[in-house]
Amino acid sequence: MRGSETEERLHAAIKGIPGKQRPKPDVLERALERLASEPDGQRVAEVIASGHFSKSDGFGQVVSSLGARKEAMFQPGADQIIFAEDLVRSGVPAHTIDFEHKIPVGSDLDIRIREETGEVYGYQMKHLNDPLDPVSEITRGKYLLQLAKSEAEAVAQGDALVSFRVQCPGYWIESGTKHRAEKLFVIQVDIWKSSLLVVTLETYSDAWLTMDTRE
Repeated sequence: MRGSETEERLHAAIKGIPGKQRPKPDVLERALERLASEPDGQRVAEVIASGHFSKSDGFGQVVSSLGARKEAMFQPGADQIIFAEDLVRSGVPAHTIDFEHKIPVGSDLDIRIREETGEVYGYQMKHLNDPLDPVSEITRGKYLLQLAKSEAEAVAQGDALVSFRVQCPGYWIESGTKHRAEKLFVIQVDIWKSSLLVVTLETYSDAWLTMDTRE
């Protein structure tokens, strides 16, 4: 990616980020090096270069995380950018998406969508280290509280829907060949008005077609 047309467009898009939020030169250089070497780097670089989110609140902070001294911060930032681009591809206008929304104090949204109708959707993204009970892990009280505080007005009106979605990669063997699926199965948990809980399990069809999943 270094020295490519994508990098040129990326630099131009970075200039579109408001001054105080724009990554510092040394941070941006580290980010570029990682984008050139990490598996998702090219895709993330293309999203940044598109300029879709240059004016979005908090986007500069996410881009800076790609070049943080702590290398472990790269993947969470990359995941946020990829997820935001997936939202745009699904029809969400880019200008309605914000990043790292932490107002009021105690809230924490990795991505927020504020539609023109006034409706607000918030997303938290968590990396799970193979927990024994993933559903319990993603519905921990502190996570729910962070989401609830992020839109206190909606919660006060009793009109809050909190959703958690976990994409679980894995492998399956078919005809002696090992295949990898980025979404071997997906768990989604929806909590409505703090009382109704719905858990949905989605499976990656190619991996499960040869198996009887009724038991």
